Amino acid sequence: MHDAGKTSSFFICGDCTKVIEDVCKVGTHGFAIDEQLNLNFVRDVAMKYGKGFGGNLKLTLALSLGLLSPREDALISLAAGGTQGYTFAPG
Repeated sequence: MHDAGKTSSFFICGDCTKVIEDVCKVGTHGFAIDEQLNLNFVRDVAMKYGKGFGGNLKLTLALSLGLLSPREDALISLAAGGTQGYTFAPG
């Protein structure tokens, strides 16, 4: 992908907290996470490795079950994601 001048990313399903540093070493430009992960932790690790990251709108709790306000969840995720390398998306 890099040799072709393309940008690459992948999605990680489930709680990959234990392997998130390995995820950053895969060679893609970034990754998207599942709603189960702590976005502050993911942001810090992604920034350490210079990777883009995305996700974390809680689909199950906010959109499917209505247990969280989607608006409040979005605001929390946007604040935690920060202003560099973060793409807000369903997790």
